[in-house]
Amino acid sequence: MEIAACARLVKGYGDTHRRGLANFTAILDALVENPATSDPAAQAAAIRRAREAALADPEGKALQQDLGRPVVWLSKAS
Repeated sequence: MEIAACARLVKGYGDTHRRGLANFTAILDALVENPATSDPAAQAAAIRRAREAALADPEGKALQQDLGRPVVWLSKAS
């Protein structure tokens, strides 16, 4: 359920969409594909905290602190 709720991160268009998608991908990479724990409840709580951090700060700084590593924004090649 927590993973599905992360879809709220991907919205808008342009830079807003790219930042949301990057936040979504960072959460998937760090907490879903490479979980620090095998406990489903702890994993769900970590995903929830990361999602809430990303929603609170669309620039990614709060999420970066929550995940403990940088979120890198890449510009689209023209």
